[in-house]
Amino acid sequence: MSRLDSGPKMSLRSAHAHIERDSARNDLRGVPANRGHKPGRIQIVEFGEDGDPLTALDECTQRDYLRCYLHDLHVRWLLVEANYFDRDYLAAFKAFYGESARGYINVCRRVSFFTDGMCSSSAAFRGLLEEAAGGAQQACAALQECFKGFTVLRPIRTSLGRTVLGWYPDDRPGVLSRVVAPCRDYEINIAGIRLTVEGLAWQQQDSAVAACATVGLWSMLQSSAFRDRVAFPTTAAITESAHRTASLGERVFPSSGLYNHHLLEAIKEQGLEPLLIEGDINDGDQPVFSMTRFASTVAMLLRSGFPILLVGKRGKEGHVVCAVGCRPKSPPKLKCGYFEEEDGALENLYIHDDALGPNVRFALREGAAGEVVLFPHAPEPRSAVRPVVDPTNNVDEFVPRHMAVAVVRELRLLPDLLHEKALEIAKDISVEVSGIQGSSPTVPGVHFSLLLVRLADYLGQILARSVTAGKPLARARLALVERIAPLSLYLAVVRLSMAGRPTMDVLYDTSDAAPGLKPMAHVVFDSGIEWLLKKADWLGPYGRRVRAY
Repeated sequence: MSRLDSGPKMSLRSAHAHIERDSARNDLRGVPANRGHKPGRIQIVEFGEDGDPLTALDECTQRDYLRCYLHDLHVRWLLVEANYFDRDYLAAFKAFYGESARGYINVCRRVSFFTDGMCSSSAAFRGLLEEAAGGAQQACAALQECFKGFTVLRPIRTSLGRTVLGWYPDDRPGVLSRVVAPCRDYEINIAGIRLTVEGLAWQQQDSAVAACATVGLWSMLQSSAFRDRVAFPTTAAITESAHRTASLGERVFPSSGLYNHHLLEAIKEQGLEPLLIEGDINDGDQPVFSMTRFASTVAMLLRSGFPILLVGKRGKEGHVVCAVGCRPKSPPKLKCGYFEEEDGALENLYIHDDALGPNVRFALREGAAGEVVLFPHAPEPRSAVRPVVDPTNNVDEFVPRHMAVAVVRELRLLPDLLHEKALEIAKDISVEVSGIQGSSPTVPGVHFSLLLVRLADYLGQILARSVTAGKPLARARLALVERIAPLSLYLAVVRLSMAGRPTMDVLYDTSDAAPGLKPMAHVVFDSGIEWLLKKADWLGPYGRRVRAY
């Protein structure tokens, strides 16, 4: 049975050896040797200078990646809270560390990252902090403007706990914007000052409580798609839930990784539904993904707000990473009569990799068998040189073999079935257009894309971006509410576009499944294809018509 972790199971002797090293290094973390908690002044430290807690950590790839990332965000100031109780670490402490005779402590440190803003010295930054703590709105706004994220430093060997980082500015010319729908706002509170950053949480693998599959699932469950469904379980809770009904006699802690059945059971235990997608190319005894299937499935799920666990091989070892964003490629121009998937290729994939760090940019290429191969592809430094050599250099390529996804229970429509329906619709429309227009060079071909979306979000932000405000938008929204049979909580949307402009959305009920799946409605954005749609009855093959122009 294939594993969803980073290689062979760790023996108990090996796991305990890791834990003993954790204990021996506790005093190197800036944590008091005794168990008493003492008050501590908030420290303001310049990035990379004396006192920077990141440079004091044991050398590791994750630490170096984090320093390079912060450098490219132009971070200058680190705000260090000496005493911070982290929910995830407290759960790990209760499950494992608190019962150890080694004397682990339960207090962490939190480090928040800021650009220089208006502050040229640590004293000036301290003054700004004091003004904000006193309620000065201008000072609070200044801190928020230069806030770039935070990390929790745990008092164990794998120090990097819950970490949320903002994205680099999306300012590269000639490329499409990133798709980061799974991201959400995280709020922290420093002395009564509330600060927010948009991202998705990442953490380093903990050899005692959470292997790579567990921390990948932990990041996945942080998604915006589950904002009203899941109480964001801790890694310890995920490991426990994975063994609750599928342990097969294995002990829970120290954790030595999860099998397929563990991971899928853990998703079910959170009140969600697991979806396991296999590659479409046979490569020996293991499936791999073709480029088109991989790119289209990943893009659809990420646009819909669902992060993806990619299960595969890095070198010769099994590994699991969590895809949290992508950058699509501009689709090629098509001639009349041709059709193609808009997301058939990706420029980049952004991955939370517990062995590297958060938001790692990967590029895609085709292997010898036509399979997708992913490799880290860090951008050029945004200013000067990196503080350390790029830690993504010389990292082995990753070959995904499965995708594991957590979805809400209302989503019963499988991605492959939706893809088949989209191909049929795009082909039909292309044939009809070419039959009337011939090979006219002025009439473009048809691109299609897929989306799973809440009904409220489709009626709200998606239609608002696609339809002219005023009467056209009001007509479309009210028609969907008043003239269409009740729509499901989530919709599956097949969007057809021509020359880069949306032409029509075909809407499916996601609470239904094959056989007999039919569209509930189609929303027309371009009056220019009205002549084509007149061939269909009012209750034709694409469901009831809604005009949005």
